[in-house]
Amino acid sequence: MSLYKYLQEPFGPYPENVILSSHCKKRLNLKSLRMECGASPIGLDETEFIAAAPKSSRIVRGITKFYGIIELDSLEWLSPRGEDYLQRELHRRLVDLDRDRRSKGFTLNDLYRVSGIRMWIQCNKRMHTRFLTSNGFETSLVINSENRLYNVLSFDAATFRRSGNFLTRWRLWVLIEKLIQDDHMQTPIEERTIDWLVDQYLLRLRKHSFGRFPRHVCRAEVIGIFAAHADWILAQHLATTAKTVQKLNVQKWISFCMEVQSARYSASQEPVSLGWGLPENGTIEEGILNLSRFGTIGGGWDKKITSALKKRPKKTQSGKSRASSTKTVNRHPSTTSRYKSTTQFVYDSDFSEVSTSSYSGSSDEDLIKDLLKTAKIYSHRPGFRSGYFEWQCPVCDYSIDLLNLKEGDTKALSSTNDQTLRGRKWKFLNDEQVQTAFFDIVQDHLAVHASLVA
Repeated sequence: MSLYKYLQEPFGPYPENVILSSHCKKRLNLKSLRMECGASPIGLDETEFIAAAPKSSRIVRGITKFYGIIELDSLEWLSPRGEDYLQRELHRRLVDLDRDRRSKGFTLNDLYRVSGIRMWIQCNKRMHTRFLTSNGFETSLVINSENRLYNVLSFDAATFRRSGNFLTRWRLWVLIEKLIQDDHMQTPIEERTIDWLVDQYLLRLRKHSFGRFPRHVCRAEVIGIFAAHADWILAQHLATTAKTVQKLNVQKWISFCMEVQSARYSASQEPVSLGWGLPENGTIEEGILNLSRFGTIGGGWDKKITSALKKRPKKTQSGKSRASSTKTVNRHPSTTSRYKSTTQFVYDSDFSEVSTSSYSGSSDEDLIKDLLKTAKIYSHRPGFRSGYFEWQCPVCDYSIDLLNLKEGDTKALSSTNDQTLRGRKWKFLNDEQVQTAFFDIVQDHLAVHASLVA
């Protein structure tokens, strides 16, 4: 290794309170964030809770430390002890490279002028880590030490693997805020349900989609993304009464969470588990809406849920409450029985159409079957049987025959692809244009099933 490359390697690690002086900035950029607790790797999925960390958490039993690489903007950032430590490490490196010559005259000042100085720093973690929500740094991940703030620019691989849920959840939270801000209809909170979220997201996607053939995104896919972290979003709402946190209709979101819990369990019982609606490394608890993994809260989460369900919905201009404007049904007796001793309540469904007087209990099973069937469709690439030019929908009787296209089959295609298929201006099924057109037709049809399930 050349002298330059060897000296470019970060020095350290050194404790923050030993290596840095009072002249160092109180907010630094940090690369390659690495975290540990009790000498074992840990990530933000395990260190960040909505409420107080439960007693079983590792961060209660030990100190959480984090490491990262900083680059010095000035040698004045170093304390006298820090400067001495770095000068000694620099000398050891020079000795390792050339034991005879030793390069005695090469100092920290020389290194700083030639290539700058990078070093690993060790800190004790304090407070909650903020992602996309720090004032003045809305695009940053900010982690606190005992003495200063750090803007995290990159992760160590092991820490990143243990932080995926934290990052995804806060991206979703910020997305919900943006959808509310961009809603020119200024929809009241009582009407902000999962259906409203999906509608707003797809509208936003259409406005910001670029390219000639943007990928089709169906409602079922969007619902699945929110479903994976629905209980975390619910816990965010229940943990505080602050208006800035209340973004959705909590009663209907509880209903959605219960639907998700049931669908997760049903999906897990399939011969090939789809993992639908689960966060990374998520587990399934049958019939239980368990928020305890998000922290310990005064009175318990069950009490918070019951209290939220007891609240009377606000009146609309017509004088009727929003919740009572449609008929509601008790959708999951096995789940809601946990709260029967306190209150008897019903739920609006955010998964199905408005209930009618002909409603029967079997529609719950049909709903979940349709949901799983739709999820299976999207987990397999559509195609043709060998020697055939016809695709059959696995849900209904609809089919596509490329040699005998029906009216309406190609409504989702561009005029060019429509003319290519109908004019049979192709020779092979694996032609790129044929495949693109075929997938567009299939996706357009499957979107109908997905919207019905949603």
